[in-house]
Amino acid sequence: MVICDGVCLAPKTPNGWPADQPKPRWVQMLWHGEMICNSVERTDWTTNPVELVLCEVCGCVGCGGGYAHVSQWASLITLTRPQSNRGESTSRDERDASSMLREHRALGIPSASWEEWRAEGFKLPALGQLSRGTGRTLADLWLSTLPASLHCKDLAAIEPMLCERLVASETMDVASATQRVLRLAAWLQSIADDPVEGTIRLATETGIAVEALYLDGPTVEEWPALGVLGEMTTLMLSPNYTFCRP
Repeated sequence: MVICDGVCLAPKTPNGWPADQPKPRWVQMLWHGEMICNSVERTDWTTNPVELVLCEVCGCVGCGGGYAHVSQWASLITLTRPQSNRGESTSRDERDASSMLREHRALGIPSASWEEWRAEGFKLPALGQLSRGTGRTLADLWLSTLPASLHCKDLAAIEPMLCERLVASETMDVASATQRVLRLAAWLQSIADDPVEGTIRLATETGIAVEALYLDGPTVEEWPALGVLGEMTTLMLSPNYTFCRP
């Protein structure tokens, strides 16, 4: 997951709008020049999957593309790839994930920025109206930290991947690291559809140490999979951010 510090809103005129009609004034969401959403006030943020890129010819919902699964945590709004329905290998919305998510795989927008935009008068829903993060969302955030060449589509793929690829861990033996990863995967599977209580925080603020796993491939690749504090093990959602249970 990439934390989008410095995300901002800026005016936008849609490209391709019919010349015989007045052009609307949209507000886009940008991060270092990359567009996350092309019309934040026209987007329905409260219903997943959220269409981040509306059609710039007609402005109609469902005509554009660039979908995301939007979730609210205590201090962060996360954008992950749209979730396919149970039993489906790939849904239309998953194939049509936004270009930002295809590149970065998961994004985090500070909730404080969202609140500032609302205070400035932008027409955005209250944070409490956004979908709460679930176990499935948390799993998608965790899996997004895997090296792209070894990306697992779901939790079930972790165990065979570790059996085949795991060659070392930062401070643990391979068996212990594998056991801890599989325990976390089993926990996430057990709460897949349930809202999850917890916060996403900088590991350095919590005393949690990052336990990197080293995976064999064309080259040895590093996966910052685990956060460790004594006997407690938690999820790393980026090289710097960890999930903290209450």
